[in-house]
Amino acid sequence: MPILQVSDLKKIYTTRFGGQQVQALTSVNFAVEPGEYVAIMGESGSGKTTLLNILAALDKPTSGQVLLDGKNIVAIKERDIAAFRRDHLGFVFQDFNLLDTFSIQDNILLPLVLAGKTYKEMEKRLLPLARRLGIDALLKKYPYEVSGGQKQRGAIVRALAMKPQLMLFDVGKETPGIPNASSTMGCVQSASLKVTTAQMAPQINPMATLPEA
Repeated sequence: MPILQVSDLKKIYTTRFGGQQVQALTSVNFAVEPGEYVAIMGESGSGKTTLLNILAALDKPTSGQVLLDGKNIVAIKERDIAAFRRDHLGFVFQDFNLLDTFSIQDNILLPLVLAGKTYKEMEKRLLPLARRLGIDALLKKYPYEVSGGQKQRGAIVRALAMKPQLMLFDVGKETPGIPNASSTMGCVQSASLKVTTAQMAPQINPMATLPEA
């Protein structure tokens, strides 16, 4: 049974001025199996970010269904949506969304604190993942003290520590110092965890060599 099932998804925006309609998504259909890694590619303006926002329960489609483990996330009430995202989805966005006033460790632990986990449980989740992704020596540093790749690994550990059913990545074009799509997949593989992953990327070289796990 697919962990993620997207059926006949459509999204229409109405422009602020002039009332013109823009169809961002048209009849999108796909399924993702447990443990599968899926990359969704397309040119700028093709609807990748719109699709990501809907999968992340940050936006609602005009019509269609998004089933996560059989539950239609489109139908979740607004008052329940934040808790649903926290408990079931993991996010790694282009800018990583790390707070500069928090250490890497505190950034990772923040969602666990909000979820009411004990310190013992947080430590149990944090340390093995940090070691696997090679950032255990950086936990006391702040985001502005580490590289783009190290920030990415911190963001991945933060997402994986919540044990999500689905991981969502938004990866931009390759920029010096910032990890690309291939390195992102390599980081997830390095964690040695089976997690269903969907990644949005403008371009991916299918022949790229992934880092050794």
